Amino acid sequence: GAGKTAVLNRMAAEARGREHGVLRMEAFSYAAQTPLFALAEITRAWLENAGIGIGREQALTQTLERVDMSEWAPLLAGWAGLTIEENASTRALEWEGRLFKTVEVLAALLLQTAHEHPLVLICDAVHHLDAASRRALPLLLRRLRHTPVTVYLAGREAMAAEWPPDAQFHPIGNLEPGACEKLVKQRLGVQRIPDELRQLLVEKTSGNPGFMLRILDT
Repeated sequence: GAGKTAVLNRMAAEARGREHGVLRMEAFSYAAQTPLFALAEITRAWLENAGIGIGREQALTQTLERVDMSEWAPLLAGWAGLTIEENASTRALEWEGRLFKTVEVLAALLLQTAHEHPLVLICDAVHHLDAASRRALPLLLRRLRHTPVTVYLAGREAMAAEWPPDAQFHPIGNLEPGACEKLVKQRLGVQRIPDELRQLLVEKTSGNPGFMLRILDT
């Protein structure tokens, strides 16, 4: 409701306008019950883009062959419903080793893509992520530092402590009364609004633009 998703939409549009690749992962409340939801969604987003014209399985295997990691394709394949069977290397991994190797393979996939054209990775509502994702995603971000991959995260402020120390944070707060009035005028297409309406909306929404727009649209 504070406008995080709107900011990310603008970032994505600007990136596409510069002909950058854009991958998007959005968590929902049920994501907390889905282990490694973040890595799965990023993988699916990558396959959706890379598989155009050649198929998702071929895109995955060919890209991993370029970085000499084709034997680890089964770690990512299952999330997209691909039938790449486990092998001796993947079956030998315990949970901890599987998590770290999956992060390594996904990072290699993204970096190989980014060397062909700059890549933007957008992760929305990260506060909904499961515990394994909240551990794995920062590991992935560390592997993408100082590379042609730009990462945008959006989530509640309490998540900030979990991300790399050199990440840049931009808090998005509620609107001041003057900004609320401007938003209402734009939405209603009018030049003036009654003071009583402005005051009521500010009091009911605490300046949250998302809540304010929902009230205006009802």
